[in-house]
Amino acid sequence: MFNQPDLVRDMQRELDQIIQEGIVQLTKLLKNSETGISSGTAVADDDQFTLNRQKQHYLRAPTSHRVAATY
Repeated sequence: MFNQPDLVRDMQRELDQIIQEGIVQLTKLLKNSETGISSGTAVADDDQFTLNRQKQHYLRAPTSHRVAATY
């Protein structure tokens, strides 16, 4: 279907990363709204560590697992 499969895969990885970063930001916003925190600076280090670890795990997973996990 596509003549440049490597380019398509690179674009897919980039989009996956952008989506995951958006999810992390939305998660922060939701946590802050639940606790009444008005800025992201008050997020505990443990929460930030957990979010970063989840993000790295997601980005290192094979593409087929990431696509299945997002639906």
